[in-house]
Order: sequence, then structure tokens, then C-alpha cells
Amino acid sequence: MTGPESSGKTVLGKTLSDHFKVSFVEEQARLYLSGKADPYQLEDVISIGEMQSAAIEEALSRSREMVIVDTWIYVLMVWSKIRFGRIPGQFFEWKSKFTPSLYVLCKPDFPWSTDPLREHPHHREALFQLYRAMLLQDNVPLLIADGPEGNRFSLAKERVEKLFE
Repeated sequence: MTGPESSGKTVLGKTLSDHFKVSFVEEQARLYLSGKADPYQLEDVISIGEMQSAAIEEALSRSREMVIVDTWIYVLMVWSKIRFGRIPGQFFEWKSKFTPSLYVLCKPDFPWSTDPLREHPHHREALFQLYRAMLLQDNVPLLIADGPEGNRFSLAKERVEKLFE
């Protein structure tokens, strides 16, 4: 799952994970930042990437068939680019470490949901376009999930099922 804040990544990821009865790797940024008192720095985003990478590796060690990941490298890349003006080289190494069978880019086409960890309520469409451009440039397997929750689930479920035919 990837995409801007408040675009339905977690809900869709958990729904797919429950449906297919597979591991769901939670967004490590939430765990990290919810316990942090000081404003975060680029080093914190790198630490979050290390945590996310370790969580993915751990989930893959339990199940090689399928794992659903709530945010990964493109979220860290966009976050770093927007917040700090650059993308650390380590992120490019991580991007080549895992090769997902599918990236699901969630479109922010429903109202913003307030959350203390979210920062860009008025820039979701611009951020979505940045994600889309990065994913298309990298020519990765991509599904854009849009519309109501049920529609997103149907689109993603159908695409995942095709991966296993």
C-alpha cells in the first residue's frame, strides 16, 4: 500500500490481509512517532525505514506466499523529499531490496481524516501525483485504488487474485 496521508492505505491493507488470511505489516512510522516528544528529523525517517524493512523481512520469513505492507519505500521517499528536500541514498538501496508483485496506490478522493501525525490536509492530490509519477517512472506493477472503500477492495482483490492464477 502506498499513497498520501489519509488515502485509505491502512484500511485497504487490513481488509485485503483479512480476506486473504495473510500477514499485515503495520506502518512503523506510527509506532515510532507516537512515542517521540521532539520534532522528527531526517535521521528519524531513516530509523523508521530500518524498522519497516525489519518488519517486512520478519513477515516474509513467516510467509513467502503473500504479505500486505502498509506503506513502504515510496512513502519514505516522498516524505523525505517534501519535508527535507532530499531522498537519502539508503532509500534507493531499500527500494531494490524488496520487489513487490504489486504496488497499490491509494487515491485521496474522500474527505480528510484528522490525525495528529498527518501534516498535509490540503496537498493530498499533489502528493498523489508525485507518488504516481515516481511509480510510473520506476515501471513497477501498479494499481490505483480509488472510489468508495468497497470499490477499492474489489479492484485490489481482483488484481491480487490474478497474481496467483
